[in-house]
Amino acid sequence: MRRDICRTRPRAPRLSRRGRAGARRLVPGARLRRHRLARRARYGVAAPRLREWGRRILRLVPNPALAPRLGSDAPRHDQLSLPPAVADLRRGAPLRVRLRDARRSARRRRLRRRHPAPLRPGLRLRGPPYRHAIRAGDEGLNPVSAVGTYRSVGFAPRLSVVVPAHNRAPRLPALLAALRAELDRHGAAELILVDSASADETGRVAAAAAASDPARVRALRVDRPGACRARNQGLAVARAPLVVFLDDDVLPRPGCFAALEAAHADRRVHAAGGRIVLRFEGVPPSWLTTPFVSYLAGYDLGDWPRDVTGDGDALVPRSALMSVRRDVLDRLGGFCELFGPRAGRPMVGDEPELCRRIVAAGGRLLYVPDAVVDHLVPATRLTEAYLAQRFFYQGVTEAFTDIRFAGVRAAWTRVGRGLRHRAAGVSWDGVANAEGNAMLERCRRRQSLGYAAGCVVGLLRYRALRRLAA
Repeated sequence: MRRDICRTRPRAPRLSRRGRAGARRLVPGARLRRHRLARRARYGVAAPRLREWGRRILRLVPNPALAPRLGSDAPRHDQLSLPPAVADLRRGAPLRVRLRDARRSARRRRLRRRHPAPLRPGLRLRGPPYRHAIRAGDEGLNPVSAVGTYRSVGFAPRLSVVVPAHNRAPRLPALLAALRAELDRHGAAELILVDSASADETGRVAAAAAASDPARVRALRVDRPGACRARNQGLAVARAPLVVFLDDDVLPRPGCFAALEAAHADRRVHAAGGRIVLRFEGVPPSWLTTPFVSYLAGYDLGDWPRDVTGDGDALVPRSALMSVRRDVLDRLGGFCELFGPRAGRPMVGDEPELCRRIVAAGGRLLYVPDAVVDHLVPATRLTEAYLAQRFFYQGVTEAFTDIRFAGVRAAWTRVGRGLRHRAAGVSWDGVANAEGNAMLERCRRRQSLGYAAGCVVGLLRYRALRRLAA
């Protein structure tokens, strides 16, 4: 009976290889349907625009903003001696490229040159030469990472250095010289200078530095002053998976960036900070002892690496030299712009607030003694007027932090207890210095007054603080 049933079934005609391919195009089978579904899921809503999947002709346009690096062995597209050649698309998944304006992204395809033009006399290439170009219609946008080279994706930094600057035109050239030397030593780092609404020539100096080395240095500007706002703006355009934040009044020592990058080899380390050595203009005063060092941005926890809990303000890394993983900052929302220095107000507390969020998210904070910067302390900061103002705003930011993480009742309980002898976790070392003891006592009173003022202001901004804590 089974034989009779088989005889009644119509037999499929035998097709050639070309005929079978045509039949698959006409009648898609399960395998072809799975392939199409996988391709649609891979490219998403952009699939209708990717008609260049076939053999669409693109023209490679050299980037005029990129100057050739003399002495480099890696050939680049702006060193071509002939006009741009025509290339045909190769099959492969497109890559996403963030454009220079940081608001758009283009698709980049790997291209094969039909007729490679000679780059330099005597240069020989092994294997097929490849190009990297962006989608047709976006050639004039000069993507940030499109340093089109043969057999190379281009300049892909492993480290992004963000430096907010405010009215630092006289000191900025020395910082740029030290940063250029460190960038050359590292080899895969980029520099992002953010002009924080400066009133002097800081923006012009930063723009000149970016024009001299557009592949590695970029200059931005924010219209409203604020260190945290400038850091977030630089973070938005950073391309590396690791971001290093520096202040505009520090000078990095050799090997600083390499030490921070080595510390992040452990994926459990979300943030790291290095040693900050104070360099005074002139002779420091006699009353300057240990309790004042932390308020002048000094940071030294010894000669050995150690984990930082994030509970005490004196132990967390300083933003003058701080490295954070990019994915962690994107997940946590960057720096809180209610904290941090602003024009005329030495607000602090941005680092402890961020570190508390990192620790709450399960990350580790690491102290790296091999990463060292010199912090320049001008003579104007070695006065009682400046230190009193600095202690006052320390109290304000501590009140903001307590309201944000513990609530209003806990903050006012601390005011009622009269915690006016707490100096941000730094204990008095007992040095017999009558002048220093008297000044420290006055500064602590200013800090207690600032904490009470911060509680009052925190009530007005309670919703904003609690919304950020959520």
